[in-house]
Amino acid sequence: MLLFTAEMPPITSPLISTIVIEQKVEEPVKQITWKDNPQGCNENTHYIAAEEPFYCIVKPHTTYARKASVGAVNSSHATNGWYPYGWCTYYVASQRSVGQWNNATDWLWQAQRDGWATGSTPKVGAIAWQYGHVALVTGVSGDMVTVSEMNYVGWNVQSSRTVHKSVFTYIY
Repeated sequence: MLLFTAEMPPITSPLISTIVIEQKVEEPVKQITWKDNPQGCNENTHYIAAEEPFYCIVKPHTTYARKASVGAVNSSHATNGWYPYGWCTYYVASQRSVGQWNNATDWLWQAQRDGWATGSTPKVGAIAWQYGHVALVTGVSGDMVTVSEMNYVGWNVQSSRTVHKSVFTYIY
């Protein structure tokens, strides 16, 4: 931080002979704009972290609209019925061990809260998380990641797609 001091011309008052003005000059801050949004953050509900690696930060005190659960919960899958049948959370929980993390929107922060490792590097078997959706990483090739998921192309429809790794944050 730099400080500048400026001296004013003498003032005729017998009590004041000099006024010193100090002005703070902040160091330049690295900024990212929404057009550069590498993680696909949602402008309405996220901030973008200003330091690398860039990531989405959930805005505080945001109310999220939650989808109503559709279909019956099958208690033989998805950590004893924690996730409703046909949704992306149900599919991922039926494929690998997960915590009881509620809606897909909450999975990243709840996994971090529970001590699960997270990061920006995809690994086969990791959970691919983006705001409101989760999938399972089935392949990695360079900067591209292949995920298997449910409810992306339609409710209760299992599908696969290959996208750039920056689309997701990963829960290991």
